[in-house]
Amino acid sequence: MIYRRATQADVAAIVDIAVESVSRDPLPVKIDRNAMAETARTLLNPAHFMWVAEQAGQVVAAVAACVQPGFWFEKLQCCAAVLHTRTHGGRRPLASDIVTGKQIGRAHG
Repeated sequence: MIYRRATQADVAAIVDIAVESVSRDPLPVKIDRNAMAETARTLLNPAHFMWVAEQAGQVVAAVAACVQPGFWFEKLQCCAAVLHTRTHGGRRPLASDIVTGKQIGRAHG
């Protein structure tokens, strides 16, 4: 599996993954794919971050987070927008990369 920063070309796959994530454990929300895509495009901004896991040329996992000033303190905080995987083992490296950033752009078995 390859973990890398998301690009504009990944937005449709990220939206599919986000829809899948809320559909497995239905929340009382109305799914708006256009709003999800707009949010994903916003999170591509370097002030925030969005990463994907790719396997056999397909995006199979995604993590997206908004970075903003903290509510309770003076530093920045990170709010996850999506963290979902379609494959076993895809979530852990993405989640750890939120903290470390070490795996981005590297292949993992």
